[in-house]
Amino acid sequence: RVWRVDGRKGAHRAQELMRKQMHSAAIYCLVMDRIGLCASASLDRVVRLWDVQHDGAESAAFQHEEGVLCVAMREDIVATGAIDGILRLWDKRSGSCVHTLVGHTDWIRGVGIHRDTLVTAGRDNTVRLWDARRGREVCRLCQPSDLDSEIRSVAVDSAGVVAGGADRGLP
Repeated sequence: RVWRVDGRKGAHRAQELMRKQMHSAAIYCLVMDRIGLCASASLDRVVRLWDVQHDGAESAAFQHEEGVLCVAMREDIVATGAIDGILRLWDKRSGSCVHTLVGHTDWIRGVGIHRDTLVTAGRDNTVRLWDARRGREVCRLCQPSDLDSEIRSVAVDSAGVVAGGADRGLP
């Protein structure tokens, strides 16, 4: 579902704009860019890019071999992480796969992107940094032996990286 929310003058109102089935299985992650393009990641193994402003018109679909649990995007790139532990980078305009990044040994539960830096959280209890331009792992911030529970989510910006886990804390 898509809603338009009006918060002017403190009076929050929501109007439903669209109901549309985009996937054939559960959607695990949604992100939206500044111009209203939404990326949805699903267990049906597809990430769809669609326009929130224009009745959900699809602009691209990216296919994985396993279910997709997380997605992040910037102006030109979409990053997707899947159950098979593979991180893929896609060109937003052409829809082609730019890099296939292998390193995690289990599900990728979270992905974040800031400039040319990607960060991923894996069920293998690792947090990894990747170079988006070169398509390679730069370093690991956490090793499996560092943690008591699996990491579920990550965020990255110019201030740094934050990761959160199943133990309800920050590792």
